[in-house]
Amino acid sequence: GDILDALDLPSTHLVATSLGGYVALRAAAASPERIDRMVQFSWPVGAPISHLPWALRAMTIPGLSRLAASIPANERSVRMLFRRLGHGPKLKDGRITQEDLDCYLAMLRYTDTMRNEIAPARALISPIRGLAALDLTDEILSKVTCPTLFIWGGQDVFGGPDVARELV
Repeated sequence: GDILDALDLPSTHLVATSLGGYVALRAAAASPERIDRMVQFSWPVGAPISHLPWALRAMTIPGLSRLAASIPANERSVRMLFRRLGHGPKLKDGRITQEDLDCYLAMLRYTDTMRNEIAPARALISPIRGLAALDLTDEILSKVTCPTLFIWGGQDVFGGPDVARELV
């Protein structure tokens, strides 16, 4: 509600993914009268999860995460990151296109994307416990009353249709 107040908006629509998906669902639960509609694109943090890729757990190890953030990004490192996150088959069959790779590479080179992803990872992910502290409980989700569209791939690396159904 504070952000909407600062923007002088009585209500809004939300589109979110990943950690933003978690924040959007929590916002919709906290202030249901202020969120008109929501689109959740892919797995939101806090949803049930089949497994957390080691690459995300590794981001929480201070020396390793600093090293990863300091290495200049190139196409090879982006491809390696995508593979370690479970997207290898999508790279191989072209569902992740050269344009997708170029876009992500540009974000890493010209924005603070990596620094902004690593900083909260240290606080929210445990190398051993994963994301347990951010579960979206039934109590929280029962307060989300706005119409919500989930766009969720059947081969989402964090969990496919069974995980999506459990969240919904």
